[in-house]
Amino acid sequence: ELVHPFFPERKMVVVADTMVERDFGTGCVKITPAHDPNDFKCGQRHDLEMISVFSEDGKINGNGGEFAGQHRFHGRKTIEEALKQKGLWVQKKSHAMRLGLCS
Repeated sequence: ELVHPFFPERKMVVVADTMVERDFGTGCVKITPAHDPNDFKCGQRHDLEMISVFSEDGKINGNGGEFAGQHRFHGRKTIEEALKQKGLWVQKKSHAMRLGLCS
């Protein structure tokens, strides 16, 4: 188990799953089962808790603790700064987005 930097009472686990492309980036991904269809399936396979942190209008909801009420893009910057203040920030890297195409 891992310790969440803002919610130490929330369980965080490391799981191995075929969904992850080991040769892409670090070979590790965060799973957000309540926010992405593929992550949802992975979460079901590993019995992960489904926590939604966004409201319908794109703001962080009450599950987002001290960041609640912030729009997701503003919240991203605020969380980055909070991680830096805790000495937990390493880096941010851009990468090409992989999108599937429907035929």
